[in-house]
Amino acid sequence: MSMCPSRSASRLATLVVFAVFLLAGVAQAQTITGSITGTVVDSSGAIVPGSKVTVTNEATGAERTLITTENGVFIFTNLVPTTYSVKIEQPGFRPVTRTGLTLTSGDRLALGNIQLEVGQTSEAISVTTETAALNTESADVTATLGTSQINDLVIKGRDFMNLVKLLPGVAQQGGGDVAGGTFGVQSPSVGGIRAIYNNLTLDGARGNDPGSPAFFSTGVAVDALSEIKIVTSAYLAESGPNPGASIKLTTKSGTKDFHGNVYYFRRHKNMNANDFFVNRQGLSAFPYRLTTAGVAVGGPIYIPGKFNADRSKLFFFSNSEITRSFLPAGLTFNAPPSVLQYTVPTLLERQGDFSQTLDTNGQLIVIKDPTTDLPFLNNKIPANRINSNGQKLLSVFPLPNITDRSLTGGLYNYQFKNIQDTPKQSHTLKFDIVPNLKDTISLRLKKWESDTKSFTGIFSYTNFPLTFYDYDFTHDDALVSWTRVISPRIVNEFTISATGSKEDGTPRPGREQTSVFRQTYGITLGQLYPASNPYNLLPQMSFTGIPNPVLFTQDRRAPIQASEEFGEIMDNLSYNRGTHAYKFGVYFHHIWTNEGQRANNFAGNISFNRDANNPGDTNHPYANAILGNYQSYQEASRRNLANAAVYLAEFYLQDQWKTTKRLTLTYGARFSSPTWYHLQGDQLGSALVLPNYDPANTPRQYAPAIVNGVRMGQDPVTKATVPAQAIGAFVPGTGDLANGVVTNANVYAGKYPQGWADHPELQFAPRFGFAYDVFGNGSTAIRGGFGVGKHVIGAAGAAIEFQGFNQPYVVVSQQFNGALAFSGACPRRSYWMSPM
Repeated sequence: MSMCPSRSASRLATLVVFAVFLLAGVAQAQTITGSITGTVVDSSGAIVPGSKVTVTNEATGAERTLITTENGVFIFTNLVPTTYSVKIEQPGFRPVTRTGLTLTSGDRLALGNIQLEVGQTSEAISVTTETAALNTESADVTATLGTSQINDLVIKGRDFMNLVKLLPGVAQQGGGDVAGGTFGVQSPSVGGIRAIYNNLTLDGARGNDPGSPAFFSTGVAVDALSEIKIVTSAYLAESGPNPGASIKLTTKSGTKDFHGNVYYFRRHKNMNANDFFVNRQGLSAFPYRLTTAGVAVGGPIYIPGKFNADRSKLFFFSNSEITRSFLPAGLTFNAPPSVLQYTVPTLLERQGDFSQTLDTNGQLIVIKDPTTDLPFLNNKIPANRINSNGQKLLSVFPLPNITDRSLTGGLYNYQFKNIQDTPKQSHTLKFDIVPNLKDTISLRLKKWESDTKSFTGIFSYTNFPLTFYDYDFTHDDALVSWTRVISPRIVNEFTISATGSKEDGTPRPGREQTSVFRQTYGITLGQLYPASNPYNLLPQMSFTGIPNPVLFTQDRRAPIQASEEFGEIMDNLSYNRGTHAYKFGVYFHHIWTNEGQRANNFAGNISFNRDANNPGDTNHPYANAILGNYQSYQEASRRNLANAAVYLAEFYLQDQWKTTKRLTLTYGARFSSPTWYHLQGDQLGSALVLPNYDPANTPRQYAPAIVNGVRMGQDPVTKATVPAQAIGAFVPGTGDLANGVVTNANVYAGKYPQGWADHPELQFAPRFGFAYDVFGNGSTAIRGGFGVGKHVIGAAGAAIEFQGFNQPYVVVSQQFNGALAFSGACPRRSYWMSPM
């Protein structure tokens, strides 16, 4: 990592100011608007300049008019996706009207040559388009699902991303039974490019989740969408900021007529047969209940004879959808529900009696006394040897519920059906305002919530039904866009959006869920750093060495209290001159992410795993726990806040040049000025600065050695030995654990740049494409292009981890081959500090 004194932020400010003045406004990189172009000719094919061309939005009646150039060309830019009609008028010729022209988001709809016939202006010609026009003027490769297809296609779970997977070039990854996930909606890989590089947009605004960029951070009801479009390759310069495919969603708008629908979908286990393998295990069918209900309505807002009487100025659209699901967890298209099967400690084993404990071959597992290296009498641990805290830790787990070894084969003694209860809701409200012929304003508000409750899998890898975890994710966003026709040749489109999401996980006030607290079981085991665990949550536990052991883990943020805010400003400026369609844009976004306090193993992590190198091993992990003998214990010294921020400024220049009647060239470039994720405020953070590193202060590490035929760790200087598990750990009291580390205080003082790295140089990404109409009649086209994409902003989590959890603030302490204290104290035996 390069480290140097920080540079002034004036470079970024200068870049933005320069772009603003250059482009006469703040401009957009992600757009849903498209254009309609064509050439007016007479019956002989000669160009007809000076013709009046009017484009009309068939849904709202909004019109825009321009005059063809000296080349007979017309280009209408910044048109919202919908169905249009185009009317051409010229004195001495019959007017021609083309209707039913469907324009998709970001599309350049080429009408080709439109022929005028000599005649009276009262003799009109009307042509209705019934087939999609072939793209003959743009190089980018796209695929689109329109309103009728979205309405007519049947999709399981009513998940819009399952519709995306129907489009060419999209990987057919398994999808769920219900729309959306625990948070957001997973996007697929497109064209072989990883999903984290996708550009996900809703009405032109960024939809990528900051922490998980492959996810659409909000769910959208299918009945709220008018169009789904992907751009798979040959991206134009306006496509960004990510280098992958663009997945564009467009919500519906109101029209001059009222339209609406009410819908209800239901699936229930009573309509399904039981699974063969579930039947074989003597279990009833999995619970399965799913209902989706919603209402969508749109139209004009008017008062007859008083306000908006012609229904052309103000429109609305509203959709509300409620989903209630009670389904088997982890259910996908290609993975039927499965019964989870594990080995839990039996009632006898919890009392130290292992006389009935058999392996998969039906043979007794001999429990060894670590003090004598001989088997315990009758395979029973004496009562006076039982560690009370170890015994209470085993009481966290359920008792066996299946003991027929003819069914289990000794592989498990407990089974359960993991159920996920996930109520969801999606609400969309949109207003479109057309105050005059030059301005169009759109306001869209949206809310999505997914409240997931399950025994396992919600940021916890506990594999048994200890408690019904509750994780609530809410996402709210607002968008305002304003399109202004400055002149028939110049159109500007400005957009601003704001997004906020919140994560709320148990335990929390009102939902304490006491089954995850130590005091519930009478556990008095202390901690090395108790301040990191104010809720007194259970330690993590593992028990390898037997088939399918139980496991208790929890999210390092528990209880989860996190949020993210995202703001962006975008604008497009389109300028048509002759056969050129110029486009300029600037894009800016700022992300604030608050992950709350977090650290691995903040409540402690106890491994009772079987390990022949552990002098306290008994040959069975549950017997190890009964004696309180652990293989390893880990605990983080503190939990730091993880609040970070990042911003990105971009601009692009693009030209679509119709060089001949058949050949169109598209060329341009994107320029990006990103920052790195950096901690906010006065949070604690640190990084290694190599020039500050002093080899003389390097802590010693235990090296591998063979002592009396046993592999152990050894201090290379004193020759003191430790268990083999400590190999690689620091020798206590040697060197400087924070050797070369610089803290965030130096960043706040201006000595080092934010994010611990120099500001990236301006990124340059050129794009070029061509489209050739082979026969000149729109029937055959050859298209191609190339471009460079830059992934300038990564996931928030990795950046936060890098900065906030290093020495000297966070130290992971490890102990090996020790024993639990009986009461109120920390795990015993010395510990070593792990290299970070």
